[in-house]
Amino acid sequence: MRVRDTMTPQPITIPQQATVAEALDLMVRNEIHELPVVDGNDLVGIITERDLRALLGPGIKDGDLSNVPQQRLDVGVDDVMSSVVHAVQLDEGLGEAARILADLRVGALPVLNATGTLVGILSVTDVLAAAAPLFEDDE
Repeated sequence: MRVRDTMTPQPITIPQQATVAEALDLMVRNEIHELPVVDGNDLVGIITERDLRALLGPGIKDGDLSNVPQQRLDVGVDDVMSSVVHAVQLDEGLGEAARILADLRVGALPVLNATGTLVGILSVTDVLAAAAPLFEDDE
């Protein structure tokens, strides 16, 4: 099985020029925990719920920003994102991608095609959903 068979295609992204408030809004509305950061069509980083909690505090998961100072919400995504992005290739084996997720202890990996264009995101949830039938035989 390949990454292409399991990934979520056309992931939600955020522009590098966006604010932390915009990133949090996208994550809460779409119930996602990782958000690829793009400059045009180029993947330049990734911002996670963990990154936002470190900046804004633990209450952000439910979107409650009442105790967060406005200047923190106005911080640019590019100041908080991880610019070293571990990604996988579209045709990479799912087993290898799962090992990368586990080794890095991350929740998702951007998926790139042969030309380096972002085409999907592979989450731990995607991998577990693909693996679930393997465990059903043992029940």
